[in-house]
Amino acid sequence: MRSPVIVIASLFLISACAETPEKPKSEAVIAPATKKAEPSSQGNRSELSSHPDFKEWMASGPGCTTISNTSTTIPSGKLMSGVLSCLNEGEEKHAAELMAFAITRARFDATRISQKADLHHDPRGLTSAHYLELPLAMYYGEEKYKATKLSMKKVWDEHGTEMCQAIVAAGPPTYEPNYIMGYNSKDAATVKRKDRNATARWETYLKQWDRCKV
Repeated sequence: MRSPVIVIASLFLISACAETPEKPKSEAVIAPATKKAEPSSQGNRSELSSHPDFKEWMASGPGCTTISNTSTTIPSGKLMSGVLSCLNEGEEKHAAELMAFAITRARFDATRISQKADLHHDPRGLTSAHYLELPLAMYYGEEKYKATKLSMKKVWDEHGTEMCQAIVAAGPPTYEPNYIMGYNSKDAATVKRKDRNATARWETYLKQWDRCKV
C-alpha cells in the first residue's frame, strides 16, 4: 500500500496556500513525492478523503464554480480542489474549465518568478504546475484521470474562444506564488516588480500562448 505520508506530501506541494512560504519544507517534500507519488489504476479515494490535510485542502478551495466566479487571490492548487468538487458533482465541463484555468495560472506564475524574459518559463514553476494534477490522478485513479484530460481537451476544442475570453477577463493572479519549489526572497522581489505591470503581462502571455490566442 502506498504510504499516506507520501500522498499528503504531494498535496502540500501543490496546495499553494499563498501565505508566508515554509522555508525548507517544500524542498524536503519534493524528492520522495517525485519518485513515488504515482496514480494507481483505482485511485485512493478512501485513503485521501479521510486525511485531515486533504479535507482542509478541499474545504479551502472555491468548490465547483466557473472561471468568471473565481478570485485572483485563489492559488492554482486550490483551484484544483474545485476540479475535484466538480467531478464529484458530475460537472465534467466545469471541471475541465477549472483544470485548464489552474494550469494556465500556474504556468503564468512561472513567468512571475523568472529573472529572464517575461514569457520565459522558469523550470521550477513548470515542475510545480505539473504537480497540480497529482491529487486528481491519485484520487480518481489513472483511468478517470486520463478521461478528464481528454474531457479538458474536448472542452478547449469546443469552447476555446469562450474560455480564453473568461481567462483574460479573470485577470492575473494576485497571490504570492510561494508554492513554487525553492521560492525565496529574491523570487518575491521579482514577483513584486513584475506584478506592477501584471494586467498587460497577463494579456500578452495569453496572446502568445498557442492554446489561447485572443
